[in-house]
Amino acid sequence: MTPNLTPSTLNRVQRTSLKTRTYQMNVTVLTSKNNFYGKEIIVALRRAGITVSVVVVKKSFSLKQKLFRSVARRLGLVDALKLSFIRTMDGAKKYYRIAKENQELLKDYSELCQQVIFSSSTNHLDTEHALKESKTDLLVLGHSGIVRRNILTIPKIGVLNGHPGILPFYRGIDCPHWALLNGDNNKIGATIHWVDEGIDTGRVIITKKHRINKTTTISILEEELYTLCSEMIASVVVQIVSGKIPEGTPQHPEEGQQYFKMPYKDVRKLKSILQSYQKLEK
Repeated sequence: MTPNLTPSTLNRVQRTSLKTRTYQMNVTVLTSKNNFYGKEIIVALRRAGITVSVVVVKKSFSLKQKLFRSVARRLGLVDALKLSFIRTMDGAKKYYRIAKENQELLKDYSELCQQVIFSSSTNHLDTEHALKESKTDLLVLGHSGIVRRNILTIPKIGVLNGHPGILPFYRGIDCPHWALLNGDNNKIGATIHWVDEGIDTGRVIITKKHRINKTTTISILEEELYTLCSEMIASVVVQIVSGKIPEGTPQHPEEGQQYFKMPYKDVRKLKSILQSYQKLEK
C-alpha cells in the first residue's frame, strides 16, 4: 500500500511551525504484550521528541482456539485436549495474576505514552476502533503480527515497519539468522518500509547493514537489530513529522524470498558459525 503523499494529507494535520515546517501528527505504535521491541520504538520516538499513543495487543480467546488447532495438528487431538484441560485448571489460578498484570502493563506504558489502549488482537474491531478514535495519522508496528487491510487503510499517512533484515532479499522470520546461515553476511541488517498487504513487500524507505563480531550470539544479534530498527524508525518519523514524507522504492520480490521460523537443526548450525567467528577474532 503506497503512502498517502498528496499535499492534502499534510493539510489534514495541523501545522505547528511555519519556520521549521513541523506538523502535529497523531503517531500510534501497535505492539504486543511484554514486547521489548515495541517499548524500544516508543523510547526512541520519545528521545526524538515524538509523542505517541500505543495500542497493546493481548491474546484473545480466538487466538487460543487457533493455538489449540495448531497443537492438535502436531500432537494429535487426545494430547491437545489433555494440554487444554491442564491449562483450564491453571486458568483459575491465573485469574488474579492476569488482573494484576493488566494494571502493571498499563502503568508501564502510561509512563511512556500519551494514551494506552488494550486490544484483543491485531486486526480486531477493538484495534480498528482505537485507531479511528485516536485519529491516527501514522501507525508504527512493533512486533504486532500481520496487519490486514481493515487496519492498513485507517492511518491517513500510512503504516511503517522496521524489519530486521535487508529487503527485498530476506523477507519473513529469522532473516538475519538465515542470511548468516546462507553466508550472506552483507545482507544482515535492518530495513524501514511502508506496509502493504503482503509480508515485508512494501516500498523500502531505508536500509542499513549490520556487522557481526566475536561477541555476537543469536540473542545479541536479534537485540542489536531491533535496536537499530527502533533508531531508524525514529529518524524516519521525525522526517515525516517535518513534512517530508518518503515515497520509498518499490521492491522486486523475485530478487529475494520469504523465510520462515528456523528449525532447531539449523539453529545448531548457526551457533557453530558464530562460534567460529569468536575463534577467528581471538
